Amino acid sequence: MYRKFFISVIFAWMSMLCGISQTRTVSGVLTDTNGNPLPGVSVLIKGTQTGTVTDINGYYSIEAPVGSTLVFSYVGFLNKEMLVTPDSSSLESMGSNQHNTNNQLKKNRLLRPGNLKDSSKGFASLDQSQSFNKNRLINKWSYTNYDTYHTTHYRWYFTGEAELFFSFDRPVYNLKLQKTYSQGRNENGSFIYRGPETGEVFSWGPPIKNLEYSDQDYPYDIRGKLVHKGTGNGIPALIFDSLNLFHTGYKTIQNLHFITGNYCSKIFINYNHTFFSGIIPSSRMHEHNMSLLLNQKIGSKITTDFSLRYFNADAMLMNSFSQSRIFSMALRTPVTFDNTNGLDDASKNQNAWLTPSGTQRSFAPTLADNPFWLIHSIKDSEINNKLFSSFGVRVYPANSIEMHLNASANSQKASNIYGYKAGTAFFNDGILIDRTEKYNTISIMAGTSLNKTFDRHSVNFLLDYQKDYAERILNRTATIDTNDTGFKNNISRLSSQIKLTGKYKYSKGLTVNFSTIAYNSSTHSKTSWMPMAGLSLIPTDRFKMGEINSWKLNASWSITHSEAPLQYRRGMMNSILFTAAESDRYFETEEITSRNITSLEKTMNFEIGTELYTFSEKLYFSFYWYNKKINNYIYPVYIAGKGFTPVNTGDLVTTGIDADIHYVLYSWRVKKWEIALNFHKYSTVVKKVNNAGEIILGGFSDVSSCMIQGQPYGIIKGSAYLRDDNGKLIIGNDGFPMVDPQRRIIGNPNPDWLMGIENKFTLHQFSFRLLIDFRKGGDIWNGTRNTLNYLGLGRETESDRLTRDFIFDGVLTDGQVNNIPVSFCDPSLPLEENRWVRYGYAGVAEDAIEDGSFVRLKEFRFTYKTLVSTFLRELQFEIFASNLFCISRYKGLCPYTSMLAFSNNTGFDFFNLPSVRTYGIAVKIFF
Repeated sequence: MYRKFFISVIFAWMSMLCGISQTRTVSGVLTDTNGNPLPGVSVLIKGTQTGTVTDINGYYSIEAPVGSTLVFSYVGFLNKEMLVTPDSSSLESMGSNQHNTNNQLKKNRLLRPGNLKDSSKGFASLDQSQSFNKNRLINKWSYTNYDTYHTTHYRWYFTGEAELFFSFDRPVYNLKLQKTYSQGRNENGSFIYRGPETGEVFSWGPPIKNLEYSDQDYPYDIRGKLVHKGTGNGIPALIFDSLNLFHTGYKTIQNLHFITGNYCSKIFINYNHTFFSGIIPSSRMHEHNMSLLLNQKIGSKITTDFSLRYFNADAMLMNSFSQSRIFSMALRTPVTFDNTNGLDDASKNQNAWLTPSGTQRSFAPTLADNPFWLIHSIKDSEINNKLFSSFGVRVYPANSIEMHLNASANSQKASNIYGYKAGTAFFNDGILIDRTEKYNTISIMAGTSLNKTFDRHSVNFLLDYQKDYAERILNRTATIDTNDTGFKNNISRLSSQIKLTGKYKYSKGLTVNFSTIAYNSSTHSKTSWMPMAGLSLIPTDRFKMGEINSWKLNASWSITHSEAPLQYRRGMMNSILFTAAESDRYFETEEITSRNITSLEKTMNFEIGTELYTFSEKLYFSFYWYNKKINNYIYPVYIAGKGFTPVNTGDLVTTGIDADIHYVLYSWRVKKWEIALNFHKYSTVVKKVNNAGEIILGGFSDVSSCMIQGQPYGIIKGSAYLRDDNGKLIIGNDGFPMVDPQRRIIGNPNPDWLMGIENKFTLHQFSFRLLIDFRKGGDIWNGTRNTLNYLGLGRETESDRLTRDFIFDGVLTDGQVNNIPVSFCDPSLPLEENRWVRYGYAGVAEDAIEDGSFVRLKEFRFTYKTLVSTFLRELQFEIFASNLFCISRYKGLCPYTSMLAFSNNTGFDFFNLPSVRTYGIAVKIFF
């Protein structure tokens, strides 16, 4: 297979001819507004399929014809177009010749995600969307020395950057817990305190003020056992904060980047070290990132590139479910039980989580865990090693001819050990999994192009042949747990594609693009065709239009086909095999494995829009409407006997609009005030579901996000109250609302619209940036609140548990108006008839649906820049803070997180970790 693979590629390359005019090597480092590198950004010569992607450090290098346009694109960010100039390797903004100066401050449009599986259906907050508007982003290493030295041809230059970054995170708590009632339940008409030795999980006991400590030795509390007032030592019971589990997290980054070279040779070296300590004790991650890139011109006809990148990450206790389980056990702890056992540094003292006999010290042994026990007993380590290498050569045998060959090889290995120690709740014998996953790829591409100019007309044609090989090797063994037989899976894919691209440009404002791709693979041998066509008009290139400096009209249409990826994230789908009440038994046992599917996923995109610069380019406006149709949408579905398998689930249609406004309110010499606004509205509807009434996408088996025909993608379905034809609650004979035996649609997690507003002020070397995010709508299932109410820990149970003679608004089963009074917590009745306990662990899902709208101060940033010397060109200081406040009617911890940090769980809050407020400082030296 490999022999044929390489022979076919070399033969294709040698048989192709190409043409191109004068070229330049364009390179740089792409970062976001926080200065963090952006790996995986696509850099494409517009109208062609020639391109590259940024490496793990955000670095890119590409040979591009003078006068061509580079398009920078990244999921969740704006596309950015930049013109290649004939004088240097730096870039200038795309636009009319007389309007190049300020255009690089402007953005073009929001880039919609190309795959619903990989995002929350398409919104980037404004801080991301502004990333491509910064000069330093597109051309951070602009080779100021290159222009100085290129006349001497071989004189070497040196430049670089050093960065020190530090930030710390503080958890933000919005969730309110009751602080009045103790662990226990009602018995024989009274509320009775029941301690840890009873295995009690509820907090429906007597008021804490009615309890005191005794002098007897007690393995669960160094203060003694709680007893009813008058029977102990007179020391009143204390109230404890279970959220003292968290501590301040922090992050440090050290980054060094060097560039040296001359007109013919360039060398790039980068080293990055990142250390992160989370808000949960013992959670941390180390990252080491090193890269080397060489660019060499051999005479005037040959250019070569070689890159080598190595990445290593070592993480401990960073798995999202491990952290969620720890947080869950902390929140569910009765306020009369002290998880720290009175110790100041409980996370480092085993007396906090062990009894004198060596067993776990928990508020309900075998049914709940001490969070500090989990921190020290959970096995959750992961080591990632990645090696990337690439080689490229371009040959220019004549003034209008180019021949190019690119090859790359990537090798990745992830080793995980995760599980629970014996004695953990619901895993009494323990469980330990050793999982190793390897992912290797090889890619070779050969191509030709022809570029001709005739007066005001120019045409470009490109023909590329590409061959890709990818393999995934997965091996999982259970070192503890006789029920897990282990799992092995080896899968590979050999694919090839031929790309033909054309472009016609008329200098008076008309550009036409088209392309087609023929694709086939070993997992889908039938050839698929992927055409594309685009049209761009710039009327201002032909006519003067007064105050309108530049006006652009764009339209594009394309069809793409895609297969299921060989890799899916571990644990992505496992929660749907459990109900919410079974979540404590959840474990990531099922893997997602790709197999041959009947049809490729087909996506048809259509987009039309306009961009406008006016008032001497002080005002920029863009508006785009888009429509995306996906047929045979690929998504993992659980199949008995096969596990989770990607299948063709159905058809989707997404429509939406993007609107962007950027206005320079004031600009004079060293003073500037800019304001930018981004508005995004979209809707994704399921048009067809294959072979099933619904497809569960995420959440749990009893309350889940679904694909249902005719409904928005990801609609939430769960338990709901029974209602009559008029929508009235139907009340049972006991006076409480009845539950519908069928699950119902209860919420839509998709927002009505999203918006971001940025203000930026600049004065001399100082700049100030303020970013605010808005979201309107988007339902959230707050399962955390429902569960805490069930346990008697929710704030609602504190204020309402003594409610008597309450009559629910509804009708009885015979249609008569309800007139049956009820008590929410009657001590004379069994606990199971309690207002909140009667509906089960997670309650009625309908009760937990809340509005996820919010206004958030996303970021504040203050920057000072100063010139230092000839060698130390610039010194930059930054002070920043993020997530300073969030205004929302949502009663949970955070309205913008997803359960277990998976995008398919968007709109679900089930003991999600709290958001954090970040403060930091960064120092950068440019030399």
